[in-house]
Order: sequence, then C-alpha cells, then structure tokens
Amino acid sequence: MSVRPGFKDHVVGKQGSTIKKIEMDSGVTRIKFDNNLLTFIGNKDAVAAAKAEYVQLLDGLEEDFKTYGDRECRLVIGRGGETINAIQDATGCKINVVVSSGRVSVKGNRSGRDRAWEMIRAAVTREETRIKFKPVLYKYLTVPYAAGESDDDFISPLQLI
Repeated sequence: MSVRPGFKDHVVGKQGSTIKKIEMDSGVTRIKFDNNLLTFIGNKDAVAAAKAEYVQLLDGLEEDFKTYGDRECRLVIGRGGETINAIQDATGCKINVVVSSGRVSVKGNRSGRDRAWEMIRAAVTREETRIKFKPVLYKYLTVPYAAGESDDDFISPLQLI
C-alpha cells in the first residue's frame, strides 16, 4: 500500500505506536514501512483489516500552512517545545515550525487541523500581563494585614489583585 510523501509520522506514530496498535488490533504478524510503502505480513483477513485501518487513518489527511513572524513562531513552539507538543497531543496532528521562514504547517485530518489552528491562534494572540515590583514594595505586598477579627481573616494585598 503506497502512502503520500510527508505522512510518515501519521503512518508510524510516535516511536512506532501506530504500527504497534494496528498490528495488535488487526492481528497481522508485522507491518513494514519503507520508501512510502506499507507492507503487511500475516493471514489474508488480518492483512485486509490492517489495510482498512490505514485507509481510515489516512483518509482526509492533508497539510495546511500559514506564515507568522519570528515572535509568533516562538510562541507556537513554547518553552522547551511545551506548546507545540501540547497542541500535537490534543489534536493528533503533526505541526512543523520553521522559524527562519515563519512557516507553520499542520498535517492531519480536517477536524484535527481546525482545532490545531484554533490552539495556535490562541498561543500567538495570548497576552501576558507582567507587573514589576520593587523589592521593598513586594515585601510590603506579601505581608499579611488584618482584614477582620480572626486569624483566617489575614490576607496579603496581592491576594486582592
């Protein structure tokens, strides 16, 4: 069974997870993937079941891309790849970011791609509010003050923000 170039990640899965899953589910002895060609080894029914699972998996897989600036690309990746990995795990899509060209590509099925683009848009447009305090002011803001009669009524001014 031939597979479109560029969809190896979907065919193999992380550390071969997709191949292992389909081998277990279908009962084939082995699935090989080489040069965009899937080879199934097993009895006739198991091979037919494995092919059917791959047809369903690969049906509708496409790639979209958009171009962003350097800052936005870095936001999509996140610290240590945290953001991009979370989006890939949540959507089942493969995301590739080329910071030098600003190209962000998403490979997957239609619903996964739509969800991934929503999450990317949220990551890119997220604004953080940072407040800088001078050390003396920070000490004052973290010291509890009495808001009422009991010990449970002591709160920090930062808790009011």
